[in-house]
Amino acid sequence: MEGDNHDNSHDSRIFGFIPEEAIIGKSDFVLFSLTPQKSFWKSIRWERILGQLR
Repeated sequence: MEGDNHDNSHDSRIFGFIPEEAIIGKSDFVLFSLTPQKSFWKSIRWERILGQLR
């Protein structure tokens, strides 16, 4: 998971993986989704935005 301050954030890139037992919340929907290695407008996964998680 990545923090909101991309360049100065202490998130999973710093701390590494956490054990599943330490996760206390659950996601309800996808806020925004991009496909890597594509230009911004072509990378947006419109079908996933605000969609429910499976």
